[in-house]
Amino acid sequence: MTSMFDNSALAGDIADAAHSFFAAAWTTDRVHALENAMPFPADVWEGTAELGWHDLLTPESHGGAGLGIAEASPILEAAGYHLHVGPLLETMLGRRLLALAGTEPTAAAIVTLALDDADTGNPSVPDLTLRRDGAISGDKKAVPFADIAEIVIVSVREGDATLLLAVDPRTGGVTTHTLRSADRVMRVADLDLNGVLPLGVLAAGPEAEGAVRELTDTATALVSRRALGVMEMLLELSVTYAQQRHQFGRPIGSFQAVQHRLADMAAVVVASRSVCRAAEAAVAASGGDSGSRVRVAKAYVSRAVRSVAEHALQIHGGIGFTDEHSLHLYYKHGLSLASIWGTADEHEEYLASLAITRAAR
Repeated sequence: MTSMFDNSALAGDIADAAHSFFAAAWTTDRVHALENAMPFPADVWEGTAELGWHDLLTPESHGGAGLGIAEASPILEAAGYHLHVGPLLETMLGRRLLALAGTEPTAAAIVTLALDDADTGNPSVPDLTLRRDGAISGDKKAVPFADIAEIVIVSVREGDATLLLAVDPRTGGVTTHTLRSADRVMRVADLDLNGVLPLGVLAAGPEAEGAVRELTDTATALVSRRALGVMEMLLELSVTYAQQRHQFGRPIGSFQAVQHRLADMAAVVVASRSVCRAAEAAVAASGGDSGSRVRVAKAYVSRAVRSVAEHALQIHGGIGFTDEHSLHLYYKHGLSLASIWGTADEHEEYLASLAITRAAR
C-alpha cells in the first residue's frame, strides 16, 4: 500500500467526491426511515460501485484502482459523517482478497468478513471448523450485513493451519439470523454454517495468517476513521445548535460552560485524527509495530466517540434525546463503531500484555 503521506492531493479529491456523493444520494431522513427489516439502499450501493470504491484497494493488475489506505480513509470518514448504510469497508477489503485469489464478483456484489481470529478483538466467538469432506461448520456472531451478502469471507482452522475461504450465504446449509439493534446504520446478523461447501480457498497457511493480520489491521484503522467522521458531525451539530439556541436572550454558545464542552470536543476530534493518521501510516508502511499503533488508535477513538457523543447530548439538552432529531442516530452508531473490531478495553489489555512481555525480556 502507498504511504499515508503520498498522493495527499488525490486523497483530498477523493474526500471531496465522497462528501458530495453522500450529501446528494443519502440523507439522515432516509436513516430515520430505516427499520430492522429495512430494504437495503441498493441505489446508494450501486453508486459507490460505479465510483469504483469497491475495488479501490484492488491492484490494477486485477482490475482495481490499485490505491491504498490513504485514499480509502477519507471515503470511510465521509461514510461516518453521512451515516452511510452498507458494508463498504468489508467489501473493499474482501474484494481485494478475492481478486488476488482469482475470483472477480460483479462490481455491486455485497461482500462481508467473518474472521475467527482473536486479533479482531472478539476471541470468545466459536471457531468455524473444516470437516473431512471439505465442508464448513460452526457459527459467527454479529457479522455485518450477512443477511444480504453475496459472499462471506471466513477464516477456518484446519489443525494448526489457517484457511481463508469464500462462502455464498445464500446456499443450503447457511442460516442467518438478523439481530435487532438500536443502531439503524449497522445491520448485523448471526451466521450459522452446517456442512457448507466453500466457493474456493483464498489463502492457506502462513499466507492466510498474514492476510488475516493485514485485514484486521486495515479494518481496525479504517473503522476508527469512520468513527472520526461521526465525531466531526456530532461537533458540527453541537456548534450549530449552540449558535441557534437562545436562553436569557443570548445564544447558549456564549456561556462559558458550553464553550468549554465544545472546546473539549474539538480537542478530542483533533487528537483522534492524529492517532488515526498514525495508525494508517503504520499500516501503509507494513511495519512490525503496525498492529500496536492500530490498537492504540482504536482504543483512543472508541473512548473518544463516546465522550464526544455524551458532550453533544448535554449541549442539545432534551431535544437531543428525541427520536425526531438526528443526534441519537450518530450517538448509537458511534457506540457500535466503538465495539466492533475490538473494544477499548480489549485493545488496551493486549497492549498492556505486550508491554509487560517486552519489559520482561
